[in-house]
Parts: sequence; C-alpha cells; structure tokens
Amino acid sequence: MTTWDTDGIKRCVLYGQLLILYLAFSSLYPQIHGLFGERGLVPVSPMLECDEESIWDCRLPLLRILCNVLQLSPAVGIQALCLFGLFLTTIAITYRSFQKLPTFLILYFCYRTIYEAGGVFMHYQWDAFLLESTVAVALLAWFCDGPPDSIALYGIVLVFLRAIFMNGVTKLQSKCPAYWSLTALDYYFESQPLPTVFAWHAHQLPPYIKQVASLVMHYCEIILPAFFLIPLKHVRYVAFFGQVLLMSANILTGNGGYLYYNILVLLISLLGSPNLNISIAPFLSGLVFGKMIYDVLHGSPIEIIIGESKHIVLTITQNVFQKFVAWSVEIMTVLMFFMLSLIGVTAVKMTGIYGRPEIVIEGATNIEGPWKEISFSSKPGNVSRRPDYPRPGYHRLDMQMHYAAEGTYQQNPFFLSLIYHLMQNNSEVVGLLDHHPFQNRSEPMNFARAKLYMYHFTKEGETDWWRRDFQEEYMPTFNKGNAALRNFLIENRILNKGKSKFTNGPLGNCLRRWHRNTGGIDAIIFTLVLASTTAASLLSGWVDRHVLRVHQRVNQAVEEVAEPAAPIEQPAAGAGENAQAGAREILLD
Repeated sequence: MTTWDTDGIKRCVLYGQLLILYLAFSSLYPQIHGLFGERGLVPVSPMLECDEESIWDCRLPLLRILCNVLQLSPAVGIQALCLFGLFLTTIAITYRSFQKLPTFLILYFCYRTIYEAGGVFMHYQWDAFLLESTVAVALLAWFCDGPPDSIALYGIVLVFLRAIFMNGVTKLQSKCPAYWSLTALDYYFESQPLPTVFAWHAHQLPPYIKQVASLVMHYCEIILPAFFLIPLKHVRYVAFFGQVLLMSANILTGNGGYLYYNILVLLISLLGSPNLNISIAPFLSGLVFGKMIYDVLHGSPIEIIIGESKHIVLTITQNVFQKFVAWSVEIMTVLMFFMLSLIGVTAVKMTGIYGRPEIVIEGATNIEGPWKEISFSSKPGNVSRRPDYPRPGYHRLDMQMHYAAEGTYQQNPFFLSLIYHLMQNNSEVVGLLDHHPFQNRSEPMNFARAKLYMYHFTKEGETDWWRRDFQEEYMPTFNKGNAALRNFLIENRILNKGKSKFTNGPLGNCLRRWHRNTGGIDAIIFTLVLASTTAASLLSGWVDRHVLRVHQRVNQAVEEVAEPAAPIEQPAAGAGENAQAGAREILLD
C-alpha cells in the first residue's frame, strides 16, 4: 500500500465532508415542521422575539434576516436553510471549483443557525462534532494545493483524535465497574439510544467474546489515538484500520446519527502519512534545541549548552534551525486546533445495566378504555417488532424519547407538548410517528397516559425481539381539555398563544406546500432520493468531461491521420522532352 499524495487526501476529505453535510441537511428536512413548526413540538418562533435595536444583538440573526427579507415563517426559514444547504453541497460535490473556504463557511453558518434554533432536538454530540469538523475542513479548503495542506490535515487529525480519545478516557474516569471489569458490552448493545437488528445478534455473543471486544474497544479509543501523531506510514495505517474497524462496529450495532460516518471521513487524513527520515545529527540537534528552550524557560545559563553542542550544532545550525522553526510553526498551529476543539466532557457511568428504560404512551377515547399504544418509528415499543437496520439518518423524536425515559415528564417539556398535540391529532406531529391509532375523527384520542417499562433483548430461539417489565407510571392520565397542561405549554412558550409576526409570503407559501407533499416521506427514503439525484448530477458531469476529453483525442488523431504527405518533386519543365529526344537518338544509332 503506497502513501497517498496530499492533494488526493485533500480531495477525499473535502468530498466526504460535503457528503456528510448533505446527509445532515437531508435527514433533518422531513422533520422540520413536526419539530420546530408553529404547530410543532418546540416552535422556533418565540426565539425570534427581540426588542433590541440592532438585529445582531438578538438571537438567530441569520434566521431573522432570512425571514424578513424573503417573508418566511421561522419554520419555513429553517426549511429554506436546509434546501439551500442541499443545493450548495450538490453544486460543490459536482464542481470542484466550489470546494473553497466560502462554501464551507456558508454551510457552517446554515447548520449552526439550525443547531441553535433546534433546542433539545439538535443538541447532540454528532451535531456539535459536525460543526467542529466543518470548521477544520474549511481551513483545509482555504489553503492552496501544496505543502501547506499538511498543516490543516494535522489539525483535522487532532479534531477526531480528541473525540475518540476523550470518549475512551471518560469511560474509565467514571469509575464504572462495567468498564473496568470489561463487562460493558453485556449491557451496551441493548441500552444504546436506537439499537439495530445487528445489536440483537451481537448481544447473543458469549461473554468472553464480548470481554475481548471491550478490551479492543479500550485499546482503539485510548492507545491507538497516540499513533495518529507518529509520522511513520505503517504505524498510522495500523491506527487507521483499527479505527475503521471500531467505527464500522458502532455503525452496525447502533444508530449514532452521522457521527461515525463523519469520523470515517476525517480518518482519511491519516493515509497521507509521510515517512520519517531519521538521522543522528538532526535528532541530537533537536534534543539540544529542546534543552536550550527548557533552560531559558527555567532561567538556567545556556553557555554550557552552547559549548556542549558545538560539535553537533555549529556544522548544521542553519539547516536545523530552519527545520526547527518550520516544525514549531506547524506544532503551534496544530495546538491551536487542539485547544479550539476542546469541549467540556462529563464522565458518565454505564447506563442500562439493569435494562433500558422506555416510555410507552397509551391513548383512549374513553377513560374506561380500550387503551392503545402509540407506535414510534425507531424506538422500541412493540416487543415483537424487529429493531431497525443501520441508517445514516435518524428520527430525532425517537432519540429524545430515549433520554426522556431517564428523567421525569416534568423535566421534559417537549414530552408534554407531544401529549398535547397527539390528543389534538396534529398532522405535523403525527407525521413523526410510525402509526397513530386515533387519526379517525369518530374515535379521537381524548385521554393519554404514559408508563415506564424496562426492556431487555430476548435470547436466541424466542419468538419476540424484546421482553419488558413494568416499572412505574411515568405520567398520570391527562384528558384532552386539560387546562393546566395547556397553560403550562403557553407559559413555557412551547404553545403559541397568538399569531407570530413572521408570516409566509408567496415564496413561503410555495415552500410550505412543497414540504406538505414531501414531508410524509421517511427520512431515509428522502435522503436516498436526493442522494440519487446528486449522484446522477455528479455522474453526468463526469461523463460529459470524459466524453469531451475522448472527443478531443479522437479529433487530434483524425487530424494527424489526415495530415497531407510530403509532396513528390515534379520534374523540371522540358525535362521530359529532352529525355524522349535522347531515347530516339539511341534507337537510331
């Protein structure tokens, strides 16, 4: 396996990051109005209320400007940002000339605005990591092709090094017995937010195999990241393939959004590792210069150091010093990346040791029943329903329901908003579910309650995928006309009491109608449709370029074949007549 050139690594990282951004925008788009709309679970319009004179002193200034200029409601403004992000990523994927710093900065600010407006449904680690990695890749796009790209690639290495290393360290810092005894995988597969069907199969593995896998996981997260910074090609290849193995296992057994896909893209920067040419003189000189800096910082005299180093340094001082300055600049730049990428990490203990808590919402037309369960798109509910297959996108409501089960309904205002809108049969919120059994107007959902169950994977050979045990009542029974529930939502600015000052104009109404026609499509189908459109555009551009190139080569070949041969010299005038006369004289003789 040969080392890739820096330009090839750069192109792969830029293309990969654009694909991740495309995936992020496309998976979010179908869920916008159900989550952030005027009749959504957490409307974004209250965030735009501001009495400041300058728009830049208010929250979400970009969204406010967009809504004012184009006459859009806040949710449609987020929809427009998603569509623009999809359009810009498609153009940048198709045409390499758009893969520049301004493109990535525009995509960053578009997604950052949605991130800030989304509240509880957007503050996940993969969303924050996507923003962080986009900044790092934007700096890579900023540099012209050439040696300076190596500095930005090292910065990218430190971005995902920090993410992987801190993820491993915090597990051990939590002092959780499951991590230290290598038994975490006995509970991990069934307790992660949205487990997949492969997680069920992995859960059936023998305990000793899961212990070995836990050891490998710790090794990949804590030990291997140090190999990222070693400038030896084969060492970094070992680190690369180890991380690819770890991320692939995470993708197969759990839906972590696009975090693991994003890390896989950034890992490509390891493939451009240069070989380290080690010679004794630069090595010793580096030690001398390092000792000099140490002594200067600690106020020690350096005359002795200079005297000791005269046989090593003085003969190559200029070359070594230039290398030292160059390395120092690169190291300082990389350290800036690392310091910027440091975020607060809280050590948490392994959750789900006793199973995974899940909220089951039930509704009824009459208080006496019958009570029917509300079915979500991805989260466990019906014990006989197969878990989902891995997908790059995910349902944000299902993800947040998992975290809500670890607290109470009073701590999760969005949950009360969900109950209210389900009883109102709000089509935008109902569209976030897999099935709502009360869409028939003759049998409305007049009462709602929620129970807390503890779910466990079944063993191999059983008919169901899950087994569950009732724990406690999560939320008491609420009726449809509960005034306390409505007042609570209004006071917390979750339910809009009046009409927002941001209304849709002609463009906003057009975008809203178009979303109604496509919003019911599942996020993964919507992503595949848009991805196929982008692939077709990219393929057509590639075909056009190569057809043009072949056409030019054919024309060049035809021109070379059709080029006239060198002219044959014609005999001079009168030469023929002289020859004939000479021939007659010979015959007469």
